[in-house]
Amino acid sequence: MNKYNLKNHKSNNEMFDDIANILSYQDIDIETISDHCELYEALDYDGSVHGCIDGMIDVYYYDLRQWAVEKWEYIEEAQEEGLCDGVTDYHQIIQSGQYIYYRNLAGKAIEELYEGLKRKNDIKNLLCDMGADTPAMMAVALQDGEVLAQLECELGEIQEEIEDLYEELK
Repeated sequence: MNKYNLKNHKSNNEMFDDIANILSYQDIDIETISDHCELYEALDYDGSVHGCIDGMIDVYYYDLRQWAVEKWEYIEEAQEEGLCDGVTDYHQIIQSGQYIYYRNLAGKAIEELYEGLKRKNDIKNLLCDMGADTPAMMAVALQDGEVLAQLECELGEIQEEIEDLYEELK
């Protein structure tokens, strides 16, 4: 099972939503982005992604202790990365583990967003190739069964992306 499945945990959804919000207010042309790592860098140029990560880290001791029980491997990873060097406070060490966990979660969220954006872009490009080169024409084309069949033939299973794009174009 994917330990970063973004659809199964409240904080995962929060992280995904936070990253999507950062993306919405930044002017990033997905055509110029080569992979999810480059998208991460573009989104975090002003520290926005790290702000999301920092905002997810618990400050209350009780919450930190509860978190540590099931996620000790991230605390060990933080120690291996040297984030805990010189730190003697148990709660700060746990927070270092949370930083690793949420940093990884942010990376996974950005990877999923990148893949979704690329697929939407592929859909738009195919629609343009079919002659639907305005948002209104694309919205109409996405209601045509033959067009949908051709898109699916070209791109595989894309129902969720098509629905998202249609809502965006309406």
